Amino acid sequence: MSTPEFEAKYAIDPSSAVPGRSGSTLRATERSTGRKVAVKVLEQGGPQRGDLSAEQLLSELRRSCEVDHPNLVRVRDIVPGPEGLVYVISDFVDGDSLRERGTGRGRMDVADALAAAQGILHGLSYLPSQG
Repeated sequence: MSTPEFEAKYAIDPSSAVPGRSGSTLRATERSTGRKVAVKVLEQGGPQRGDLSAEQLLSELRRSCEVDHPNLVRVRDIVPGPEGLVYVISDFVDGDSLRERGTGRGRMDVADALAAAQGILHGLSYLPSQG
């Protein structure tokens, strides 16, 4: 379901697919560097896109490639795919998600929850300065 150009750049691990609200996420390797990346597969005009047109979605995604902050996952590439799909390539972050941290080991203690919230808020507060 990908294009030859995409497959030339990235080697997908098909067993790593994790479904999500806005699309599936897979692990991949960037062929030229060997770097591990995450690939989010989005549908242009899908139900989670709201009123955004396909061109507006691509424009917003391209702008996200310019955002660089230690508390935000960096978007590295946007690759249009077949049949209205878009591949969003970002840094691969290894570790537990907040959901896993909260449910896998019981409730997060207050110090961990505050540290996580502070990191999230630092990243989010940076975004308005980037337009």
